[in-house]
Amino acid sequence: MRLHPQDMTYIQAHLSQELADTPMTLVPDAEIIRGGCVLEATHVTVDATMEGRWRRALASLGLTLKWPQETDDR
Repeated sequence: MRLHPQDMTYIQAHLSQELADTPMTLVPDAEIIRGGCVLEATHVTVDATMEGRWRRALASLGLTLKWPQETDDR
């Protein structure tokens, strides 16, 4: 799981017991906006970033607006 470094600190501090039996590696990624993450497994990637969730929600409404913090070079 890739997530913002500050979110990683929170996850480790508050969910360490729940994650103890889960074969998962947490990877800090400052490119990911706080509150989002990217889950990567052998044959699947789940984009749970804020930008990705924003795009999917608006797409369901027929809109294509960018997430306010998203730039064209990302």
